[in-house]
Amino acid sequence: MMRIGVIGLQGAVSEHIEAVRRALAASGLDGEVIWVSRPQQLEGLDGIIIPGGESTTIGKLMKITEIFDGVKKLA
Repeated sequence: MMRIGVIGLQGAVSEHIEAVRRALAASGLDGEVIWVSRPQQLEGLDGIIIPGGESTTIGKLMKITEIFDGVKKLA
């Protein structure tokens, strides 16, 4: 089963999670989509979505919450 994380530090994250769930279902793929707000939640993910719009803001929040380094390791 595929595990996709959506970085959820600001904004409308639930809409992104639902869109990924619909895309998985439409593709016939078995997967789990999780809301990521802590570095520990990055473990075991097959993909990460960083919602856009305010890239400088989310970048700062990712550094403050220490998610940034975890994402870099997975890249």
